[in-house]
Amino acid sequence: MPGSRLPSTLAAFMLLITFLSLGFMRRRMAYETWYFIHLLVYAALALAFAHEIFLGTDFAFDPLARAFWIAVSAVVLVIVIVVV
Repeated sequence: MPGSRLPSTLAAFMLLITFLSLGFMRRRMAYETWYFIHLLVYAALALAFAHEIFLGTDFAFDPLARAFWIAVSAVVLVIVIVVV
């Protein structure tokens, strides 16, 4: 099936980011490296959200579910901005 490796690749990417975020790994990296990876995660999350809303099929036929997902994502975004 074409494109079936993409979800596995993205899952591996998220596991790698999680591993690199652990304290003992973060102490071994330069701050600039960690910060760059941190910014890449935000970009990846924004791209994933755009994919879910505009290209994904999960919300294509259910406007209520789409509105709920957008609302939940907006609340999380506000919490991240306010807390950080």
